[in-house]
Amino acid sequence: MSESDASLVVTSLFERSGGQAQAFGADVAAAADLATYSAEVDVLSRQVIATATELISLEAGGYESGACDLVAQAFLLHPLVSSDVAIQNRGGCRANIAEVCLGY
Repeated sequence: MSESDASLVVTSLFERSGGQAQAFGADVAAAADLATYSAEVDVLSRQVIATATELISLEAGGYESGACDLVAQAFLLHPLVSSDVAIQNRGGCRANIAEVCLGY
């Protein structure tokens, strides 16, 4: 999105909300923190953590979701977690997991 498009969106939101929505300038400290973490995420995203040997479908039929089930099971198997139950919100899984290597 261009800067002029973003400006139009912000202006529209301000007008439609009766002034309740407001635009704020960039937070320099937050941007510096994000830059630090972005570099770490870039390194981690190149690391292979798993391989899917077959397609894991988001829609497994009815209310089932292979992808969401996998995510919930991963929560339970995390070595620092001692939960008995894990629930993954359906909105948190939005795509199939293809038959490929997965990065972090």
